[in-house]
Amino acid sequence: MPGPRGITLLELLVVLVMLSLLTGLVAPLAVNGLNAARERAVAVELRALLEGLPVRAFSAGAPQSYDAQALSRLLGELPAGWAIKLEAPLQYSLSGVASGGSVSLLATGRTPLRWRVQPVSGEVSEPGVDL
Repeated sequence: MPGPRGITLLELLVVLVMLSLLTGLVAPLAVNGLNAARERAVAVELRALLEGLPVRAFSAGAPQSYDAQALSRLLGELPAGWAIKLEAPLQYSLSGVASGGSVSLLATGRTPLRWRVQPVSGEVSEPGVDL
């Protein structure tokens, strides 16, 4: 009766090749999922920022104006190739009344998202797609 048999080098190499192929297929999917989650997070953060601008003006006790650069600074670091675009600066009175306007989030290779800030109330619409 032969003794216990171990695995051969060939069997080990076959398993390693299969694991390498599996990793090569799964890794890009994981990276794409992480990028999509980051994009969603930036969009959610921008909307939350826009919704909080009337309160910022009221708290400051002075009229506030926000252009694309100011919004970008408040939002923090955007992913490479991303930018915020406004038709006109967003204006808020000292009581938080909004001038209204449109804010777009532009990303290289992606469809831009647009939010509408309603005049007076400052209510922010759900993100829509620029057409």
